[in-house]
Amino acid sequence: MQKIYRTIAILLLCGALCAPCTEARGRNNGQDKPEQHQTRPTQSRNGKKHGSRPGNNRPQQPGRPDNKKPHGPQRPPQGNHHGQPQRPPQRPKPGPQATPHHHHHVNYGRPHRPNMPPPRPYHRPAPPPPSWHPHSWRPFRSILGVALGTTVNLSINALINNGYNVSGYDNNVVYLANVPMLNYSWPVANLHYGNAGLDGSEFVYYTSGYNLGRYNAVYNSLTSAYGRPYAVQNLAGGGRRAVWWGNDGQYITLSFGSGYAAGGGLNYYTTLSFGR
Repeated sequence: MQKIYRTIAILLLCGALCAPCTEARGRNNGQDKPEQHQTRPTQSRNGKKHGSRPGNNRPQQPGRPDNKKPHGPQRPPQGNHHGQPQRPPQRPKPGPQATPHHHHHVNYGRPHRPNMPPPRPYHRPAPPPPSWHPHSWRPFRSILGVALGTTVNLSINALINNGYNVSGYDNNVVYLANVPMLNYSWPVANLHYGNAGLDGSEFVYYTSGYNLGRYNAVYNSLTSAYGRPYAVQNLAGGGRRAVWWGNDGQYITLSFGSGYAAGGGLNYYTTLSFGR
């Protein structure tokens, strides 16, 4: 019997020792959990919950851009009157780019040129035989900054952007005034166009009297750069004409001669041409 009593006493003592552990565990499972009280979202006066939105704490998925900007200072999130963070305003989708408009108005047609002869067709000089090759040549790919082969419309835009005075145009000619070329100013200039775009040009200087000063100066400049011309021809009335030929059908002509202006009177014209 004593052994039975001793066993019962031991069991009662063990039960008394286990009672505090059971009570502490019950308090942790009740309403006084500190961890859950910190993570529970608060409620505003209107009953809406505040805090982080569902899914914001998820790990970033591959291939999806991060919401945070990688560089630059970050602005603090702005909230509305409820305290909720607002989404950043979306950028408008880019529309078609506007075509630039030039303030310089170019009239269609040949401008009034009383000191020039009536218009005449532009002719390419007769080429040399295929066996002939230039001794020295500096190929050119553009005239007044406009590439050979450029159309009329694109040429006008390029010329205006480069500051040239475009005074008119038609289907195959662009007319200019007071154009610099070879360190001289030419009061009249024309760019000529064929089926393949820009292919010729004319720069004209005129005087009321016989004067070879411009012709001789430009001739010396061309000779120092390209060598002696392929051909030199004497014209009626004391006129002259020199032709330089280069590679790929390129040429330069320089002429001096007399002619009657459209407004009346006899003038003397020095004409410089580049073409192909």
